[in-house]
Amino acid sequence: MIKYLGGLLFATLLLTSTSCSSTGTVEKTQKTSSPQELSASPPQMTSDKTDIPIPDENKNISGTVDSLNQFALSLYSQLGNPQDNSFFSPYSIFNALVITYAGAKNQTAQQMQQVLHLPKDDQHLHATFSQLTQQLSQNSDLKIANRLWMQKGQSYSQEFIDLLGEYYQQNNLLGIKSVDFSKDLEGIRQQINQWVADSTAHKIQELFAENTLTQQTKLVLANAVYFHEKWAVPFDKTLTQSMPFTLLDNKEIQTEMMQQKGKFQHWEDSEAQLLELPYRNGQLALVIILPEKGKERDFIKNEGKLKYHLENLKNLTEKKLTIYLPKWTLETSPDLKTALINLGMQHAFEPEKADFSGIDQGQNKLVLSDTIHKTFLEINEEGTQAAAATGVTLIPKGLISPPVEFKADHPFIFLIRDKTSNAILFLGWLTQPQPKL
Repeated sequence: MIKYLGGLLFATLLLTSTSCSSTGTVEKTQKTSSPQELSASPPQMTSDKTDIPIPDENKNISGTVDSLNQFALSLYSQLGNPQDNSFFSPYSIFNALVITYAGAKNQTAQQMQQVLHLPKDDQHLHATFSQLTQQLSQNSDLKIANRLWMQKGQSYSQEFIDLLGEYYQQNNLLGIKSVDFSKDLEGIRQQINQWVADSTAHKIQELFAENTLTQQTKLVLANAVYFHEKWAVPFDKTLTQSMPFTLLDNKEIQTEMMQQKGKFQHWEDSEAQLLELPYRNGQLALVIILPEKGKERDFIKNEGKLKYHLENLKNLTEKKLTIYLPKWTLETSPDLKTALINLGMQHAFEPEKADFSGIDQGQNKLVLSDTIHKTFLEINEEGTQAAAATGVTLIPKGLISPPVEFKADHPFIFLIRDKTSNAILFLGWLTQPQPKL
């Protein structure tokens, strides 16, 4: 069976209404919309791609990529246990929160703006993020989709609906389906889980467990990005052999180590080496930050160290290398909710303070109850297979000389980035290679 690089990013947003009446009033001039008025056709995640025209205005997406990557650095400092492997998708989480942010108001919006590292003047946020997504989608190996399941008969802010339509739906980045959570909750849960499974080559199963959704749920937003590709130069399987890998506690374990000699983009200083391994499509690449032995702990969860070395990606130069890289497989489910709260996004999760009145017609009855993020990653001789899933839940308030050796036989940091935009799609660290699951 051919192995390949596959990446999945998935995110969900659930909204429900409170049973009590709102203390605020809805402006009489405010327009509302129900999901029946919107197209329910989801984007199809197929291998055939058509050119998606990018709007003439606001073509500069660097600001949005900067926000995404700064957000990735912040999450890196919060997610995961230093002793364990870590892997998450900043892009997926950012995607879900940006759309959620569209309906946030007042201090809830201010906190989300700060945590997402958005500029104070963010009026072009959705235009530029939509352009970034469209640009990424030009890669035939990267498939991106969003879908909304909206409660029939529920009124939503026309401004929110128009924003989704203008920047996401009309660009084939969003599909909408009208459902009735109150009458077919289990059927809808299974339907959403099936969409997730189908969108992730069945690497993410049963994202929403029983009792996750309630009959009061009003909206579920799902984001999926699937990437699959092989290395530009595959590793020779006959060279793979068992070699020692030194753990953080200096103990050694035996792991399958892949080997390859060639010219690669590389940089190093007294603390670490950077290696960039390109994939066949040339647009995406795996970047490994390999600390000097004994300095691994200084890098894990250290936002400053990661930022400094990522800035040196611009200093990568072609060198003749002998690479040793372990094969590994891992699955993670980091505590995203706690990370977001620690970063300063408290109000969104507090019934008394959350303000998502930009979604529910100004009634201000919604609150984030939980966020879910699950990942899968397999690195082997032919490529990588990766998957990640994020769930955001709103409920009622209540990188020419003799060969240099790059030997990743001790903990390191890794990421998958888009070389055109420099957007970080996946990020993590490996402290202990795991056997194939």
